[in-house]
Amino acid sequence: MKLGIIVVYMLKEENEPILNFHLKSIERYTSVPYTIYGSVNRLLPAFRYQLEKILRYRLTNFLPRDVGQGEGKSTQIIWNS
Repeated sequence: MKLGIIVVYMLKEENEPILNFHLKSIERYTSVPYTIYGSVNRLLPAFRYQLEKILRYRLTNFLPRDVGQGEGKSTQIIWNS
């Protein structure tokens, strides 16, 4: 089995301990091969650099696109790799 994890990263500079906890927890508690697909649209450059050094991460920008009109309108997320 291989696990894919999708994460949307939206962190302020003072939240770096949360990012570090997140990364350590995944490494510690995930026993199967995995890849993390992380959205970095709103991620600070320093945090992005930290994630780029990790081989199991695949960083991308997700592009939101509104679908439909009126009350039934929804948003699809488009993978932009």
